Amino acid sequence: MKYALQKSRELNCHYEAISETCYNTGIGYYNSYGIQGTGLNYAECIHDVSVCGSTAAKMAELFNTHELLPVHFREAVGDFIAIGVG
Repeated sequence: MKYALQKSRELNCHYEAISETCYNTGIGYYNSYGIQGTGLNYAECIHDVSVCGSTAAKMAELFNTHELLPVHFREAVGDFIAIGVG
């Protein structure tokens, strides 16, 4: 029962794109977008996912639509970046 309750709480996770300013010694300051996941017992942010706000927003939308479990969050972002979506 405890496991089922934990799983149902994880399903309440919500993902959103966040805007941030990053710095790279080669190019200086630049605008970037990360994705933040939050839930009842969960909070994680992956920074500098894309320089395109609509790309980060679409990723967050897909994660919400398909109720991505937090345990798969980093892997899913990594997969998007690996195929060149980020």
